[in-house]
Amino acid sequence: AGQVLTSAGACAPPTFATASGGITEIDYFRLSADVSGSGSSSYSNITSNWERVDTHNFAKLGTGLTESSGFFSFPSTGYWKIDFNFANVASQNNYLRIKLLTTNNNSSYSTAVETAVGQTQSEYAICAGFYIFNVTNTTNDKFIFSQSTSGGNVQGSTSTSKSSFTCVRLADT
Repeated sequence: AGQVLTSAGACAPPTFATASGGITEIDYFRLSADVSGSGSSSYSNITSNWERVDTHNFAKLGTGLTESSGFFSFPSTGYWKIDFNFANVASQNNYLRIKLLTTNNNSSYSTAVETAVGQTQSEYAICAGFYIFNVTNTTNDKFIFSQSTSGGNVQGSTSTSKSSFTCVRLADT
């Protein structure tokens, strides 16, 4: 029940101790409503319509991320995995591009991951990717998503995760 058998040294009987390690943080956010597509090759940050997933029995593990105008902060240092997928519906010959922008100084953001998908007909297009973020300072290490579309909106919904991301703290830094 949360304990492991540990060695007490040579010629000493083993003892039980509380298990350490493992995943201590999981969080899951989605767009709660559509975000207007940029309609051009210029990127625009996704600064609104974010919500923590609250359906289908999801509950964050640990403290959880903090979000302010689309900028996300971590609750603790460590190696964090960010998995994301974004969807849009548009007509033939359109595209969706998503960037994950990160900072280590709470100021200058740069592209950590860029994904793109073209559409050949009127259908959903999905951009997906992941990133491992070595968070060493919870005040300065942050991220935001940016989008560029030639048509359609980035899809959102408050009942299902059409455009969303998860963050999992994997290990100490």
